[in-house]
Amino acid sequence: MGAGADLPKDVMLNYSRMKYGDPVATRMLAQMLKDKLLSISPLRDDLFQDAGVVIASSAYGAIPTAAHALTEELSLLLQSEGVFIKPVKIHREQALGNEDYATLNHRQRGAVLATRKLSISKSNLASMRGRMLLVVDDLIATGSHEKATIELVSDTAELAKIQFVYIFEFSEQLRDSNPMAESHINSHYVKNIDDYFELINEVKTTPYVNARVVKFLLGEGISSPEMFKAILRKLPLKFCERFHSAAVSSDMHQIGTDFLPAIEMLKESLLGRHVAQRLEVLNP
Repeated sequence: MGAGADLPKDVMLNYSRMKYGDPVATRMLAQMLKDKLLSISPLRDDLFQDAGVVIASSAYGAIPTAAHALTEELSLLLQSEGVFIKPVKIHREQALGNEDYATLNHRQRGAVLATRKLSISKSNLASMRGRMLLVVDDLIATGSHEKATIELVSDTAELAKIQFVYIFEFSEQLRDSNPMAESHINSHYVKNIDDYFELINEVKTTPYVNARVVKFLLGEGISSPEMFKAILRKLPLKFCERFHSAAVSSDMHQIGTDFLPAIEMLKESLLGRHVAQRLEVLNP
């Protein structure tokens, strides 16, 4: 289930904002997915089976993806409709690399995916038996992730059904003629650090930290250190703490030393803010 790349401009804008961690845009797109799911009669019946539904985002490693946030929001919305939801994680090794996956063509994507082993814990496998698995992703371009997921669960789980749900579906013609189409959609709203900071100023809750955001901000730290330091002082402290946890995770270790100077700046900024916060408590 999905929609083509001719969706309304407001959906394009929200999609880009969702990819960069905007909770409001993520919730709006999750609402769109929920409405679509409940409008399809056979699928609606599957959702309300007594056994309930197992739900997972597309596979990720230590750092959540935008699809994971979308999955969380969709789960809450379906639960509010009375659907019993059991969340599970499909784990992906070697989840991050130096490349921007959205800029790769079909062949390159296949080569990268071949290095990323998928797995599911035994407890999650047990909870999937006899239920429908709903896999949520923000976009399907080549179908490589879907194929790998199907191969994983078909060998290890006794599912009643597997259903993929996503915002965008690229046609084969679009995929072959414009390998950068996904990158264009991702940057429909957020094209640079100024756009991102404008987004941060607009949202009223702490933005999601995901793999795209982590690499985007650390890249800014490498290319524009002084601007990066200034931005860190303005970003919510809770966000910076989550950002740091992601930046020092096992996913980032796979990339190597590329972002170490930016991570060190982030660490120093956090330390300074924690010290200042402590001093305010001691000297009100």
